[in-house]
Amino acid sequence: MNPLALLATLTALVALSGGKPAPPLECRLSSAAIHPAAGSVTVRFVLKNTTSRELAVLTWQTPLEGLFGDIFRITTAGGNEIPYRGPMVKRGDPEAGEYVRIPPNGEVSGEVDAAAAYDLSRQGRYTVSFRGRIHDVSEPKSIPRPRSAHRPASVECRALAIEVVPGP
Repeated sequence: MNPLALLATLTALVALSGGKPAPPLECRLSSAAIHPAAGSVTVRFVLKNTTSRELAVLTWQTPLEGLFGDIFRITTAGGNEIPYRGPMVKRGDPEAGEYVRIPPNGEVSGEVDAAAAYDLSRQGRYTVSFRGRIHDVSEPKSIPRPRSAHRPASVECRALAIEVVPGP
């Protein structure tokens, strides 16, 4: 292939991919489809390392650390957002224990009760989405590091549909 044809092919491939490399992290949410009103709504969050090297991920503002901030966007079937009413944590620089290591092509997961911080007591259908920000992603040898040196990453999880039905 001549150099101009090769350049045109590479340019077309980059344009088709949006010019962005594949993200190093993927996530998914899961939960039971039906929950009783005034009961718990356990949401499982799985974060997958799609690279061939170990990554260290800061757990802040993810279900990997628990529910300490407005990490979900929860909406009703009518599109109304359910406000967060849980704890908010103020932070300094992280410690090494606040990172989780994910092996190459490996996964980590965490579960939280979304009903503990969002009012999911009314019957109806809800959509749960992760707000999608990882505060710092690094090689394990580079952690911990100050907030000024963080390298954030966005992740998108497919939204989760749940239904709250009358309790027992």
